[in-house]
Amino acid sequence: MAVSWNGYPPVVGFFAVVFRQHPDWIDKLTPDHVDARAAEGLAAVLQLAGQSAQAQIIRPRLMEAGSDVAMKAELAGLPLRLEDIRIATPTHLDILWGASFASGDARYARMIADFFARTANCSEAIALDIARTVAAMMGGPREILAQLKDKHGEPLAREIIFAASAM
Repeated sequence: MAVSWNGYPPVVGFFAVVFRQHPDWIDKLTPDHVDARAAEGLAAVLQLAGQSAQAQIIRPRLMEAGSDVAMKAELAGLPLRLEDIRIATPTHLDILWGASFASGDARYARMIADFFARTANCSEAIALDIARTVAAMMGGPREILAQLKDKHGEPLAREIIFAASAM
């Protein structure tokens, strides 16, 4: 069992694809008892899979588990379909990676690449800072991480970090 919520978003994307393609597997693959994190994740899976009828059927099981505040916050505001995700957090990236892995469908990986490209194509300076951030994330010089906010402002600094994560 994962200690934090970090491992759940890719699984959400993965099972959203599986349950969309095989709705008859939902009951078979859903445990009788879930914890609060799994309940939040499963609710997101069924939403993204377009399985609202199934969500209503297992709702009592999910309600029994309670709610995990961190997971609920990370999965808040998801659209009704995977294809409609607009990347705004690393969680969205993870969901799309999970969907890409489960489906083999390039459109999910393309959504991630398009997000990266939109950010990197803003300017050469931003593209270079994304590359420096990737290097820092991989163990290279970390000075860029302290400079991003002052250099670009908080919203763009955050987007640069997300684009580096996408890369």
